[in-house]
Amino acid sequence: LITRGLMLPAVVINNIHNEISDNSRIIVDGINGEIIVNPTDDDWNEYQKLKKKHGPTQITRIKRLSEIPPKTSDGKIVKVGVNLALPGPVDDILSEHNFPVGLYRTEFLYLSRYSFPDEETQFEFYRNVAKKYANTTVILRTYDLGYDKIAPNSTWAAEDNPALGWRGIRAMLDMSHIFKSQIRAILRASTEKNLKIMLPMISDVSEYDKAKKYIQQVKFQLLREKIPFDENIQIGIMVEVPSAALSANHLARKVDFVSIGTNDLTQYTLAADRMNQKMAGLYSAFHPSVLKLIQLTVNACKKYNKPVSICGEIAGDLLALPLFIGMNIDCLSMSPAKIFDLCRMVKKIDSGMAKHLAESVLSSETQKEVLSKLQNYKIELEKKKH
Repeated sequence: LITRGLMLPAVVINNIHNEISDNSRIIVDGINGEIIVNPTDDDWNEYQKLKKKHGPTQITRIKRLSEIPPKTSDGKIVKVGVNLALPGPVDDILSEHNFPVGLYRTEFLYLSRYSFPDEETQFEFYRNVAKKYANTTVILRTYDLGYDKIAPNSTWAAEDNPALGWRGIRAMLDMSHIFKSQIRAILRASTEKNLKIMLPMISDVSEYDKAKKYIQQVKFQLLREKIPFDENIQIGIMVEVPSAALSANHLARKVDFVSIGTNDLTQYTLAADRMNQKMAGLYSAFHPSVLKLIQLTVNACKKYNKPVSICGEIAGDLLALPLFIGMNIDCLSMSPAKIFDLCRMVKKIDSGMAKHLAESVLSSETQKEVLSKLQNYKIELEKKKH
């Protein structure tokens, strides 16, 4: 997630340092997922050329976009946001073009030091982010941590299955002093009036109500201390648990906005660990069951006139783009590396045809049928281009 946000090539392989001697020359091929140890001079020179082609180009391509946000061929605006974790080289370009930050993963403040930062450290960080993106909006997701992400020497209780355990908003509600410290820092940094708060792993209305109560308590404290903040700051939730999607009618009525986290929503819906390679064939956000939960959430948000976005990996998938346009998703938030190609493709899509495509896809019985319809649409789209 960090390297994607920084637009750097990366390959994750366990214990590779044990197999490589000191002072070895290494090529990391983030495109093909390869690591080449002590390459030949010819390979080294060839990859130097590839680095110049792919490295800077990924960033500078965003500058070449003529219309932001992009519009479909029939004039429908498609709002495109970005997922970030840490400050990086793309911040200047993204902020210059006023891309909204649809997801800022604040837990990397913890992961970068393996301890919860104090209020002042957080305040300075959030304030700098708010100032950098002063002309657009930034959604700060509160700490989304579990046993799988905490420090090895932490007192966090061990869990056999962290994905189904004490994590996200569940942990923060129990560790209210940590949660309130973060909320206080965010509120203090909200004077630019462009920050929003997003709560992860909400599974029902009672969790949202409890979190909202804590936020209100922090607001009252700041008012008593006469510390300025955005009193109308928006509070939204991530829908990434099936129970939240099934309760979307109740949740959408209360929140200011909703963001669908398709990575976890897919994992929990299909009972398929997204980190388990053996489940790769089953784990897919294109599964009809996952798409139906997304549609339930979208319908609820439209009913109560609340913005709904998608911030999972599928948001930047070109195959899914016409589907989400047809489903009337308000914003697609993705890795910076995917923005250019997606914005270019938006211009080729007719929103009316995309709506018909979405209706057809959502009636599909199998993942194979979903993919077939989307792939056929893409082929027809490419034919029109020529």
